[in-house]
Amino acid sequence: MKKVLALFLGLSFLSAVTLQDVLNKNYKAKGGLEKLRAIKTIHAVGKITAQGMEMPFETWMKMPDKIRMETTVQGQKIVQAYDGKTAWWIMPMISPEPQPMPPQQAEQFKEQNWFKDPLIYYKDLGYKIEFLGEGEFEGNPVYKIKLTKPNGEIMIYYIDKETGLELKMDFHGKRQGREITAETVFGDYNQVNGITYPFYIETRSGGKVVSQVTISKIEINIPVDDSIFQMKK
Repeated sequence: MKKVLALFLGLSFLSAVTLQDVLNKNYKAKGGLEKLRAIKTIHAVGKITAQGMEMPFETWMKMPDKIRMETTVQGQKIVQAYDGKTAWWIMPMISPEPQPMPPQQAEQFKEQNWFKDPLIYYKDLGYKIEFLGEGEFEGNPVYKIKLTKPNGEIMIYYIDKETGLELKMDFHGKRQGREITAETVFGDYNQVNGITYPFYIETRSGGKVVSQVTISKIEINIPVDDSIFQMKK
């Protein structure tokens, strides 16, 4: 009888957990919606490890949608930027002059905007959101949230039940006409001015590590001039 009652109570508690409950826990864990929406600029420094290479990077972001990222690859600096209207890059191996990005690369680059957190701005982005209930990731109990983009791409977030932070995101979609499945794993969370960020981001595909991003510094709400995002000949 006690086991039946305990099971009933457990199921009742589970059924009481809603999508909004999980989202609210996630927002609070990251610093709260008020603080998150008060961020105007982000500056980050770190390195990307992929294909046996370490590539230092530095990125700047400014509300609502400006981004610039500089990456050093084998001694050459690659610049990618978006000024809110035009996405462009400087690829030394192709041309030393800034060029507009091809449409597909431009869309993928614009999605790197940290201000447009899909779990916060899913309505503005036109994403469909679903609560998939509970699950597990590497021994940690999680809540699972599914986001479907207007183009049909799917992202499934694994939210740690204890901390409320993202542990992993599964991606299912197409890139250059091919079906792609990838995992993004988040870790080494640290606070910056009351906002919680992952300082380690790992991408996996087919069970293998494709890339690792290690962040050494994040600054928020520092002065950032609009001119650095503009394409100049």
